Amino acid sequence: ARITSDRRLQSLYEQGAIGATMNPEDARTYMWMQAEYVSLCEGWFHQFRRGLMSDDSWEPLADAMLGVLQNRYMREWWEAGSAPLTREFVSYINERRSQEQGDWRLASTVEVIERAERSD
Repeated sequence: ARITSDRRLQSLYEQGAIGATMNPEDARTYMWMQAEYVSLCEGWFHQFRRGLMSDDSWEPLADAMLGVLQNRYMREWWEAGSAPLTREFVSYINERRSQEQGDWRLASTVEVIERAERSD
């Protein structure tokens, strides 16, 4: 919900969604914002593994996680292996990445709005 009330974070999300080059401070803020989501995904992953979440609930979240890693800053962060994540989660995501599973992609709200207007 933070992003919905913070115009700077909204702008950084949009920049990340279109793959824009960011200055170092903005890139760090963007990466920390997305790292929070990755951390949430790891928690959901462990719930899924323990049978507390259905496949139907987990799959869209896993796809979104793969979409986050499409951004070059996040991809480099992930591949550096410096995040405090469990081996099980990292292995699972890396396996899905290697199989190119998931069709969700990061999209800016501007792109989505423009597509919707063109389809009307």
